[in-house]
Amino acid sequence: MLVVLTLLFVVECRVLGLDINTHVDKSQIHNTSGSAEEQKMLEEVIGIFDSGSDFLNDNPTASVILLYVFFIFAARITFRKKRLNLSETFIAHIYIACQMQVLEIIQTLVTLRLSSGAFLPHHLSGFIMYPMLVYDYHQLYDMKWWKTIWRTIVSITLAGAFYLILVVLLSVAIGIYLATHGIFDNTQIVINP
Repeated sequence: MLVVLTLLFVVECRVLGLDINTHVDKSQIHNTSGSAEEQKMLEEVIGIFDSGSDFLNDNPTASVILLYVFFIFAARITFRKKRLNLSETFIAHIYIACQMQVLEIIQTLVTLRLSSGAFLPHHLSGFIMYPMLVYDYHQLYDMKWWKTIWRTIVSITLAGAFYLILVVLLSVAIGIYLATHGIFDNTQIVINP
């Protein structure tokens, strides 16, 4: 169902002429100094990022599922004493992803644009997504409303923290790789606006 709904959303965006891709334009990045080897290494690193970005853009269902991994572990930690185990939490979040995808399709049809205040992994407005998450968690974990609200906030914060930790770890790993190969010695990278 998630695959079908995500495919429907992608087709809807194509028909409406909306761009859901978020990749860096390689023509905007220039290496102002450095050897041919350093430029080649920089192009390879940019190619790695572009390949990953292209994969996620070409496979929106995979990107939604990958990004929901952060929400799954955050919800499991936040709602740990309640009745769902890890696999049930995964299934519940796929259900939530399907629900959010339906709301995203409806919102895009009504507004004819993607939400600028998007909340990953969806292009869904936070004014819709936050209350729906609270409602879903209230329904799934059978908690009182106020308890559900603050645990949902904690869960979203944890998911964001997990995502930032992954980004920092990947950046550090790439930085170490580039530093060990001498890329930073005399190279300046300029990104044109």
